[in-house]
Amino acid sequence: MVNVKRLFAIKAREQMELQEYFRKNLDGVGFAGLDIQKTPLGTRVTIKAARPGLVIGKKGANVKGLTEVLARDFKIENPQIDVDEVRNPELDGYIMAERLASALEKGQHYRRAGYGLLRRIMRAGAEGAEIIITGKITSQRARYQKMRQGAIKRCGDPVKHVSHGVAHAKLKSGILGIRINILPKGYDNPKDVLYLGSDKLSPEFMDRITPKEEPEVPVPLKKGAEPSAEVVEVEAPAEEASGRIKGKLPGVDDVLETDDANAEALEEELEEDGAAEAENQADEGGAGADEDKVEKDEE
Repeated sequence: MVNVKRLFAIKAREQMELQEYFRKNLDGVGFAGLDIQKTPLGTRVTIKAARPGLVIGKKGANVKGLTEVLARDFKIENPQIDVDEVRNPELDGYIMAERLASALEKGQHYRRAGYGLLRRIMRAGAEGAEIIITGKITSQRARYQKMRQGAIKRCGDPVKHVSHGVAHAKLKSGILGIRINILPKGYDNPKDVLYLGSDKLSPEFMDRITPKEEPEVPVPLKKGAEPSAEVVEVEAPAEEASGRIKGKLPGVDDVLETDDANAEALEEELEEDGAAEAENQADEGGAGADEDKVEKDEE
């Protein structure tokens, strides 16, 4: 009888050996992991890489060589290699860990390389990222340096969305271990779920659920169109209405009396103007008669 635990341990060991082999031999291609599936025709091995052209090689030469190695060294029956391109390598933990290890081996300072890579990951759209460097970083005594930004899930269902990556940098002082965890954007966040029931809703949920009334926006007039005038009836206040009854405002009789007084004043002014004109005419007639008498006396 086959021991199930032993069988699973053997399969896991074979997969780990495959990943180590591809990680060492596919340097500079952005190796992101393997996916092994059993098919009726053989075993399909999918290689995830940021630069698939370097994995395939010229006219598929690299793929042919890897196929022979899998069949000869790892005893895989009829291996079929597929190459899958990683769309966003900044959100993959394996690729970022390899880049950080390469930067440290070239002599770059660990703080500058770590925080620069962290900013690059966050600019790519990650929800959170964490970089841990362990080993003899600055002295002969081993320690660890942790760099973190954003949110990282430790437990629960969102952990399956976190991308983990491990790499090693070989320096003169020793080997540094690098571990990177990246939480991409768009995972199932329980905080984004709203309870839409009707029993015992909190005021915060009520404010978020109830639609807000949008203010009315005036419609712009077309060119050449005149604004429509609306007739608005305004009722007089109660004080003014009561003032009319009490006599504070002029009534109809008061208006008629003022009109009669104005008419009498106008008639008196007209009579005075007529008398003045008659006197002027009489004076002009007398002056004309005196002139005629003077002319006759001279003759």
